[in-house]
Amino acid sequence: MKQIFIVAVLGAVLIASLGAHSAHALSSFENNLWYGMAKNVDVQNLQQFLAAQGVYTGPVSGEFQSKTLAGVKAFQAREGISATGYFGQLSRARANAILSEGTVSPERAAMIELLNSLLVQVARLQGQLAALQYATTTPVSTTPSGATTTPPATVTPAYPLVSIEAISPTMPATIGISGGQTIGVFKVTNNGTSAIYLQNVTFANSGVATTSVTYDLRASANGISMGDASIVYVAGNPTAAVGYITASPAAKRRIDGGSWRFLTIRTVGVAAPNDTFQLAVTAVGNVTYSVNESDLGYNANPSVNSTLTDTITGLPMTGLPTLATVTARN
Repeated sequence: MKQIFIVAVLGAVLIASLGAHSAHALSSFENNLWYGMAKNVDVQNLQQFLAAQGVYTGPVSGEFQSKTLAGVKAFQAREGISATGYFGQLSRARANAILSEGTVSPERAAMIELLNSLLVQVARLQGQLAALQYATTTPVSTTPSGATTTPPATVTPAYPLVSIEAISPTMPATIGISGGQTIGVFKVTNNGTSAIYLQNVTFANSGVATTSVTYDLRASANGISMGDASIVYVAGNPTAAVGYITASPAAKRRIDGGSWRFLTIRTVGVAAPNDTFQLAVTAVGNVTYSVNESDLGYNANPSVNSTLTDTITGLPMTGLPTLATVTARN
C-alpha cells in the first residue's frame, strides 16, 4: 500500500507539471485518434498532416481505416514512437511540434516517459494487491471433469496476474451513425508466464441510445497490435454487457504468458444522431479468466486430486478502466 501511495503521488506531480508546461504550447491535434473512427474532422486533419509528411497517399476522407493506420505507424516509427497505430498523446505532441515548427524538449519527453512508467507501476501494484486480497478471501472454483469443488481456505495458489486497461477513446470522440463503428477498445494483458483463457466480459454502458443498436465484441490475435479486430466473440449482442464468451474456441480466447489481446466493441445497425456510448468495467469480477493446471505446471487443489487436469475458473482481472464518451453524428 505504501508503494502504491508513493508512486501515485509522484504520478500526480508529473501530471500537474505536464499540464502547466503544455498550457502554453501551440496545439493543433487535441484529441486522440484510432482505427475505426469515421466521418471525423480530426481524422481528416490527420490524413492531411500525414500526406504532408510523405507517409500517407490515401484520400482525405475522415475515415480511419487501413491506409491511415499504416500512415500513423510509419510516422511513429520515423519519430521514434512505438508504432501501434494509435494516435495518442506522444504522437500528438510530436505532430503539434512539427506543425508549430518547434520541437518537443528532451526534458518534457523524458517527463512523459517517466509518467507512463509510473502509471504502469501503479497498475501492477494495484493488481498485485487485488490478487492477494482475492486469493486470501475467495474460495477457488474448479472444474475437474465437470465437478465443482472448494479447496481448504489455506490453499492460495499463485495464478497469473491479468489486467485490463482502457485504450480508446480516452477523450470525448465522435463516430458516424452507420453500423460497424468502434465505440471502445480495451487491452487485456497476461503479466504471468502461464497461458490463460478469457472467460467473462461484462462492460457497463452509461451512454444513452434512442435506437435499438446492438454490439459486436471482437478481439485481436494473440500479441497483435491495436487495429486488429479479426476475431468475433459475440455478434449482435443487445447490450455491451456481453457476459460469458466460452462458446468461442479456446484457441481464440487464449492469451500466452507475457502477451495480450485488444478487445474492440462495435455497433451493429444504424445509430441515431446524438446517441452516446461510454463503456467501463465497474466491478472486480466483471471480467474474468480461467487457467489450466497443465499450463500452471502444478496442482492448484491437491485436496481434490493429484492430477494436473483441472481448470481454475472465475479468476478476476485487475483494473476498473473507464472510456470516454463517444457520440454518434451525421
